[in-house]
Amino acid sequence: MITVDSSKIEFVGSKVTGSHHGAFAKFSGAIDYAGQPEKSRVNIAIETSSVTTDTADLTRHLQTADFFDVSKYPQATFVSTEIKPAGDNNGATHIVTGNLELHGVTKSITFPATITVSPGVITVESAFAINRKDFGINYAGPVDNLIRNDVLLTLHVRAVK
Repeated sequence: MITVDSSKIEFVGSKVTGSHHGAFAKFSGAIDYAGQPEKSRVNIAIETSSVTTDTADLTRHLQTADFFDVSKYPQATFVSTEIKPAGDNNGATHIVTGNLELHGVTKSITFPATITVSPGVITVESAFAINRKDFGINYAGPVDNLIRNDVLLTLHVRAVK
């Protein structure tokens, strides 16, 4: 089971004039550990209405139809389909592939992760970018302050075996 109090799902969205940090406060999930990471499976469900950012107005805007449309799409999910060793010079221990459902769109994504297994605890650390437009989040922003398409996601996930 993922321990939410010691896990974080964070993001950074940027635009011409700067960037904003955000996170999701409510999520749940599990790492079904099968003796080694490569035989295991991860699933996470995120309550999109729990989005928070460094600006109250932006937090409210992200909940609208311009972005997450939380009333229509109250949940985002990720389910892994493959976990494999990263190989040399990758900066991570594993490569994780899975289906991300966000804003009503399901798409396979692949990202590097550092997976650490110790007695009773599994941790996953990762930082990678997704293109928000791949998930139908197309709001451009003001003409003089356009929003970049790539959003940096940072995962700090801790699960108890």
